[in-house]
Amino acid sequence: MNRRKRKKPSSSMPKFTLNSEQLLIMMKQKWSLVVEHWNSLPNFHRKALTVLAPLMVVLLLWPVSESIEDPAASVTSTERRGVELNTRGLSEQRIQVANENDDPPSANSWREYEVKGGDTLSNVFRANKLPMSDLYALAAVEGVGKPLSNIKKGQLLRYKLNKSGELDMLQLEKEDSSVMFLRLSDGSFGRSR
Repeated sequence: MNRRKRKKPSSSMPKFTLNSEQLLIMMKQKWSLVVEHWNSLPNFHRKALTVLAPLMVVLLLWPVSESIEDPAASVTSTERRGVELNTRGLSEQRIQVANENDDPPSANSWREYEVKGGDTLSNVFRANKLPMSDLYALAAVEGVGKPLSNIKKGQLLRYKLNKSGELDMLQLEKEDSSVMFLRLSDGSFGRSR
């Protein structure tokens, strides 16, 4: 039997070895390219990069504090709460008309204001000592017909405050119907009708 020695399969990739001298020469060539590009930059850009580059490294390595809240965790609960609604028209429900000299209304009691000639909604809010931030939130959801922007003399405006003194509900008589704005659980307002 004739036995031949098998040749080891040669890899298609040649082995590439560098000695320290060759590596040093290659690094010097690369560094000279970097220096050449650096010197080609305007003086202002070089100064800016010498300040901004270390600053970026520091900011990237700066530890993140534990107090950052997860946006998903800050979502308010979606539980429903019951709201008492009076479905009678405002003209049938005359209770207490608010005057400018009255004390601020108490929580959980309905107050009423009859719009006078020349009144704007901001005048009504100021006259009844209501928070202006609530007015801006209401204007954001005013919707079809713009009932808050187009108040007229003789219209009735009913409102109720929550325990913290913020507007909880606002009802505005509009022709032969009414429009109601309710505070939602996230603090914004929603509109019915």
